[in-house]
Amino acid sequence: MFKKIAALGAAAALCVGLMTGCGASGTTADTSYSAENPLVRGITFLGQTSFDVYLWHCPLFSLCRLAEGLLGVRLTVTRGKMLLFLLAVEALGALLFLFVEKPLARMTKRFEWDKLKIVDPA
Repeated sequence: MFKKIAALGAAAALCVGLMTGCGASGTTADTSYSAENPLVRGITFLGQTSFDVYLWHCPLFSLCRLAEGLLGVRLTVTRGKMLLFLLAVEALGALLFLFVEKPLARMTKRFEWDKLKIVDPA
């Protein structure tokens, strides 16, 4: 229980530090929460890929369980394996974000939506 509370406190301190600029060497409170800050860019990228991670964590987990069944082994869950799974899901989410979502978003921006006409099927 104490570890969970400590982790929540550390996460809260990180968020407050990012917002106020504490611990950002050589920056002021006005510039610490900007796109130039690598920590902010990393956290922003994780936020951008979070939907892909949400979509693919369950299929990837099911694939791992299917592989266990086909191989006839039962893997125990350890912190290392969970970290490896988390990294694999995040890597998959990042790849999908970079090579599917962003190109599709660029294509839809170029599309001339105002020239579409509503067609009455009747």
